[in-house]
Amino acid sequence: MSHEVDPIYQNLEVEYICQNCGTKVVPALHCRHPMHLETLNGTVEWVCWMGASCGNAVFETCCDAPSIPIYETVNV
Repeated sequence: MSHEVDPIYQNLEVEYICQNCGTKVVPALHCRHPMHLETLNGTVEWVCWMGASCGNAVFETCCDAPSIPIYETVNV
């Protein structure tokens, strides 16, 4: 089954720099695309571009107040 990439997930970063502590944060790949951060049940997690039902992973915070973009849920 082939899925088109939702435009919001095109060109996602393969590396983020936390604006608070300067740590380099590298997201995992899932379905051949970098994962992105979303809030799931009150917790920020890495999520596959196809949605959390496809894949998600724990976001290990780099500091007390990480400053990395968190996307709204688009694909469930």
